[in-house]
Amino acid sequence: QSPANNPPNAAYQVTGQTQAPNVLPGVGSVTEVPPVTARARRLHQAERQLIGGLLRDADLLQHVLRDGRPIDEAVTDGDLPSNAGRVIYQLIGDLYAEGEAVAFDRVRAALPDDDDRDRLLQYLIEAEEQAEQATDHNAERLGDYVRGAAEAIAAWHHERELESTRKTLSVGASTQSLNEDEETRMLRAIQEHRRANPSPLRIARVGGGADTQGLSGN
Repeated sequence: QSPANNPPNAAYQVTGQTQAPNVLPGVGSVTEVPPVTARARRLHQAERQLIGGLLRDADLLQHVLRDGRPIDEAVTDGDLPSNAGRVIYQLIGDLYAEGEAVAFDRVRAALPDDDDRDRLLQYLIEAEEQAEQATDHNAERLGDYVRGAAEAIAAWHHERELESTRKTLSVGASTQSLNEDEETRMLRAIQEHRRANPSPLRIARVGGGADTQGLSGN
């Protein structure tokens, strides 16, 4: 499919069920379980779209999404659905934070020199080729291509946070007396607090090499 012929977010809406994509939480391997639901396939495609676009212009990490946050703040490597995507997105973010040029050859050189390298390299090649075909060297189209993918991934992460918050509320305190509007307001307040006080994982990287040890799942 060619996202360039669609509105930025049309192909990657992530409303509905909150089931996470199927990934293999293996230790030290980027081997994936293929996504089996339409939702999971869309998320994996959005991930590849995001990475491919950033390989062509890493400054897009600073593009602002609808919620007012730049992409590198709204989407962290831990938000991505595949292990390979997490490793490569982290490499891109680290290189960018260090002020280095982010391009295909530079990211390829930074790949871990282990049994996963060939799989990661194949991922890089496919993501970069898809981005080139979809955007045809058009800067505006490339921006839409990356933003659409980032919006989809950020929306998926937001849904997971809401679901986690609901579960916390149901376990930590009785919400039976709250009506739907009150519960919604409480959930929003909690989300706003978390956004204003991000965890270390959501704070922008400042130097240091890429950590390629955590190739497992969440």
